[in-house]
Amino acid sequence: MDQVLGHILVVDDDELICCLLKDILNRQNCAVTTVLNGASALETLRANAFDLVITDVNMPGMNGIVLMEEIKRISPDLPVIVITGGGNEEIAVKALKSGAFNFCRKPFEIEELTRIVKKGLEVKKFSDKQKEVLPFLTVEMSFDMPSDVMLIRSVIHHIYQGARQLGFPEDEFSMRVKLAIDEALNNAIKHGNHSNIDKKVKIRTQISPQKLMVTIRDEGPGFDVSQVPDPKDPSNLHREGGRGVLLISYYMDEVYYNDKGNEVMLVKYAKAKNAGDGTRQMDSGVWSTR
Repeated sequence: MDQVLGHILVVDDDELICCLLKDILNRQNCAVTTVLNGASALETLRANAFDLVITDVNMPGMNGIVLMEEIKRISPDLPVIVITGGGNEEIAVKALKSGAFNFCRKPFEIEELTRIVKKGLEVKKFSDKQKEVLPFLTVEMSFDMPSDVMLIRSVIHHIYQGARQLGFPEDEFSMRVKLAIDEALNNAIKHGNHSNIDKKVKIRTQISPQKLMVTIRDEGPGFDVSQVPDPKDPSNLHREGGRGVLLISYYMDEVYYNDKGNEVMLVKYAKAKNAGDGTRQMDSGVWSTR
């Protein structure tokens, strides 16, 4: 028996079209599942793995464009081919702009359809192969930014996008992590560099699917690290600087300071360790856990 090229989901409210596509694709050694509407398609996608989706555009209820947008939220790398009627070039263009891999016109030309489908399956296979190396990949990102709080949101956005692309769990890179990085950057700008626009804040980020590490250094004189409020003591919440330290320590898994007190490292693991255990100090630029 020939090897199955891929599992394809066909979505069309016309049962005859579903049967026709299934017959054509079965002859190309593809496994095919058919559904008659967008809601059933989403339910099926959540319960099963597919390599490609073919959907009609004009369907009652959820049309093909809306369905494709929902599919992209569930599985961004899943290729979607839309079926359009003859002469509906505007719809085809709209579908492509919305993220469709390709389109196919009715009535079908079998040679064109199979060519597009095989190309889509190749793209999906290549995407899956790329994901296989992600557990072994670490990406470094650097920013040397002026002391401008208006840049903080953009920096956090780029860090978030980098983490997302590497497969760092989105539930771990939550709003809390964003708030911790925001707090650390605000501290560096306002308390470290005293909002002096000529002074830089250096940000070094290492991202892997297992760990996010953000190091932030300002050009200020630093502070006495031994005076950092104990994040485990709720009474420090109202001390000057206590609230920020408390938030950072509880939202991140590990927090380290250098001896000078002008650099902080924030660490978040994909599988969270015991967050909020307190801060650590580093000696002579070497991270320690004393």
